[in-house]
Amino acid sequence: MQKITDRELHTEVLKRFMDKYIKPGTGFRDEQGNRNLLGCNLKDPYNDTYVLINTDDVPKIGLQKDQSMYVYLDRTEELYITTFIEFCQYLENREVWEDIDAEVFDESLEWLLAVTHEDVSMLIGFDDDE
Repeated sequence: MQKITDRELHTEVLKRFMDKYIKPGTGFRDEQGNRNLLGCNLKDPYNDTYVLINTDDVPKIGLQKDQSMYVYLDRTEELYITTFIEFCQYLENREVWEDIDAEVFDESLEWLLAVTHEDVSMLIGFDDDE
């Protein structure tokens, strides 16, 4: 996974993502300075339509291995660009104590994969047969 260090690109990509999927007024941090987990702040239409899967099943969701995508890590507030296979390898190789809360999406913003620290992932915009 390649970290996006260009602040303008980082801001532009996350703004587009948040405009589509996240409740208005939600920031990266709450009033006390604690990190907001973006996957917990989905707009109502998405909050009612996601499908839950076990995070171990993420490699089976039907994306092409070389599918380019963004990964936003809530806990470190970092944005990466990667491929689906690289992200799956990251999930598989992380330490058991390493909590992850991440939003995964591509340039089109037609789908969202939200991975939670509870080893459950939310799928939005995926066909039932994928």
